[in-house]
Amino acid sequence: MFSSKLEFKGAVIGTLLGDSSIVKYPESRVHHLQITHCMEQEEYMLEKKKILEHLTEVRFYRDQPNGKDGKYRCCRLVTRSHPFYDSLRDHFYHEGRKTVDEHVLKCMSPLGLALLYMDDGTLSHQGNFGIPMIATNNFNKVENEIISRMLQKRFGLQWRLNATVSNYKGIKKQIFNLRLRLSDREKFFEMIKEFVPDCMKYKISCDKDKEAKERVSIICKVCHEEINKWPQQITKDNEFTCGPCHHKLTRNNKGTQKEISEDVLCSA
Repeated sequence: MFSSKLEFKGAVIGTLLGDSSIVKYPESRVHHLQITHCMEQEEYMLEKKKILEHLTEVRFYRDQPNGKDGKYRCCRLVTRSHPFYDSLRDHFYHEGRKTVDEHVLKCMSPLGLALLYMDDGTLSHQGNFGIPMIATNNFNKVENEIISRMLQKRFGLQWRLNATVSNYKGIKKQIFNLRLRLSDREKFFEMIKEFVPDCMKYKISCDKDKEAKERVSIICKVCHEEINKWPQQITKDNEFTCGPCHHKLTRNNKGTQKEISEDVLCSA
């Protein structure tokens, strides 16, 4: 499967940024890698097993208890201990917390990127477009910026930093994730599609897209100029204000839009 250790390392880096963790047994001197997924992703886990077996034997456990009181069922992968995982842990963990290492990210491969996206990614339908996003909220802002920068250097894909506020148990905290630039979506899907098993195909399917193939014409309600827009940019009442008129309206500090006459708006 891999022609070099570097290719294998690139794959493991991707899943380590996602759902994998590096741990060791109390009686062991070296670390191993372990992964947990829900039972619905068993096919995906078996693909990961094939990848990890390039280095060591991998044990697969299906239908295991997970969550509080074992309420949910999952499948697990556990590799054998190996010094390779010791080396990766030195780069990826700081004071027991998983972080990122710019030097190691230079080794990221297309397979590694595919694993990261399948682990923590989603095709988020914002408006009428399916936009790939990766939930990197376990990393802080600086770490997300490093990941974004290295993915652009390695693959020419622009993942933009997206900040949201989490309210967990009454504690508000700013968290970050990565959102792919829409114009890079097809390039990204083409890069990773050969690595995506059937059970994960929904993450690269754009069947729900409602994007139009052609623009339509609409008249600005203020200056009456004809503008070409995508259908999803037009409101249900078919009213539209062009960019220049909209900015003039919003720059008015004295009152509402009704206080500005059409003659004043379109005189500039």
